Amino acid sequence: MQGSALRDRQHWPEVQVWASYTETIPPDELVQSVHVIALTGNAEIIICKDKMGNMFLPGGTREPGEPISHCAARELREEAGLTISGGVRWFGAHLADGYKSTPYRPYLPHPKKAWLWGVCSAVQDGPPTNPPGAEQVVSVMRLPLDEASTVMSAVKPWYPELLERAFHFQRLGTDSQGTSETGC
Repeated sequence: MQGSALRDRQHWPEVQVWASYTETIPPDELVQSVHVIALTGNAEIIICKDKMGNMFLPGGTREPGEPISHCAARELREEAGLTISGGVRWFGAHLADGYKSTPYRPYLPHPKKAWLWGVCSAVQDGPPTNPPGAEQVVSVMRLPLDEASTVMSAVKPWYPELLERAFHFQRLGTDSQGTSETGC
């Protein structure tokens, strides 16, 4: 995968970082945010759409002292009305070097930080909870891999490759470290 869009060093000006993808899971203290590729029983990918029309995969920023597994479960519930079935397989991360003078929130790692990527089976058993101050989700889509890749490639060109990696690890039944244990 050398030279792939996913593995190329990337500038994310919206969060003022330079990020690089790896399949080495970072230490807990570097994880600022978690994002989960949630798969339905029909192997459809869950994609959320907010009131501004932005498409995104469920996930978000950790709360103070929040375990990674709790953050994943909370974000899936808030943004997609999902319950995790069987745990999350953590398969990759974007490691980032921030150039903003202060952290996004005072308790978050800075200037080095990570966005952790996982994949899980999930059941949609309610609507998004849309808490105040969070993205306000207006639509939750369930799309097969090819359609999800097309939709998400318009957001970031590396999303199709990331979705393929998620399917790869879900099929293997292991995380990127080769273990079958899950983080939830």
